[in-house]
Order: sequence, then structure tokens, then C-alpha cells
Amino acid sequence: MTQNVVPSQMNLQIYKGKIKAAERGYDLLKKKNDSLKKKLQEIMKELIDRKKELKGEFNQAYLSIAEAEWSAGNFYAQVRDQVDKPSFVLDQRIDNIAGVHLPVFQVREADFTQEKIGRTQGAVQIENTRMKFTKLLKVIVELASFQTSFLRLDQVIRITSRRVNALEFIIIPKFKDILMYIIQELDEQEREDKYTAKKVLDNRRKAQALRDKEFHLKKNIAIASGQHVKEEDFKEKQESDNILKNEADDALF
Repeated sequence: MTQNVVPSQMNLQIYKGKIKAAERGYDLLKKKNDSLKKKLQEIMKELIDRKKELKGEFNQAYLSIAEAEWSAGNFYAQVRDQVDKPSFVLDQRIDNIAGVHLPVFQVREADFTQEKIGRTQGAVQIENTRMKFTKLLKVIVELASFQTSFLRLDQVIRITSRRVNALEFIIIPKFKDILMYIIQELDEQEREDKYTAKKVLDNRRKAQALRDKEFHLKKNIAIASGQHVKEEDFKEKQESDNILKNEADDALF
């Protein structure tokens, strides 16, 4: 992967930004995953409590049916003939937990009064049975709500955990390896450029030394022979020395 990345200053800044964004995304997903796990533990506790409660409510509800039948006889036909509307309505709302929508079910009693069954005998036991099954229904609906939320959260936590692990162990280390490769290559290029500049400067210094030697030789010959040395030659040598000095400073800095 690193061999396909061109080591340049632009790619250096790009991968620094990618690492920063990946680390920020990792922190956010980690916090989200932790909050979801905490909520999952709370739901699991409620789910266990409701399942324990459900067993007792079932026993009490069906025991109350036996008591009602003993007091009022067979009243199922009366219930079937009398009830033409639902006594309860199931409502649903959505809870938002760290961006995850969890359905919450609630039982609501219908807005109408229903005539009591068994006015002559067994009315109290039948009404007690109705209350027992109403409570049982609410427990079942709560259990269904917690169970649905538990499954939904478990699925989201699995996906989020995979993303967190991918960022922590694959994506961020890969980006850091690429960044290190770019930095090493840029440092190597910088060293090569400095070495090349120094070699060029050394060659120019050698050439300048030869020119200086020739100049002094010509100057000595001219003085020995009584010839006049031109002022332009001195100016040309001084300009050449200044250029070489400036190039040496550039190579060092």
C-alpha cells in the first residue's frame, strides 16, 4: 500500500488529516459503544426481572380463572357475546439512545365502559380475573418491548464494535505506517538534495580555485614582465567570489 503513495508534502498533510479524522471517529464510536453497552445491561436486568415476574403473574391469572369458574360457572359465552370492541390498545413510541431508535410498547385501556359479567353470581371473581389478566398483559408487553430493544441494541453493538476494532487495529495503524513512510522518504530526498548541492558547490569551488590559480599566475607574469593588469579582471574575480559565497550560504541553509 505504501508503495502506491507518492511521498510529497501534499500527501503528508492529507494523511495527517486522515489520521486526525480517524482518531476523532474512533473516540466518538468508542463513546457510543460504551453508552450502548451500558443501556444493554440495564435492559438485560429489566428483562430478567420481567421474566421472573411473568411466571408469577401467569400462575395467579390462571388460578383466578379457576376461582371465577367455580363461582360463576362457564362464562366464556357471555364474554364472547358481550365484547365487540378491544379493551386495550397497543401504543408505540421511539426512544433515541446514541442515535439508535428503540421501540417502546405501551398498553392503554380503551376509552369506553364495559358492562360487568355475572351480576348475579361470581362478578367479583370475574372482575378479579380481568384485573389479573390486565396486569399479565402489561407485563407481557413490557417484556416484548425490552426483548425487542435488547435484540436491536445487540445488533448495533456488534456492528459498532467491528467498526471500532477496524479503526483501532487496521485503519489508524495503516495510515500511520503510510505517514511514517512519507516522512522517511521526504527526509531521504532532503538529504539527497543537500548532498547534491554540496557536491555541486565543491565542484564549483575546485573550478574557482583553478581560476584563482590561473589569475594569480597571469598576474605574477604580468608584473614580472612590467605589463599593466586590467581593473576589469579584478572586478570579475571579486564578483565570482561573491557568487560562490552566496551559493555556499544557500547550500548550508
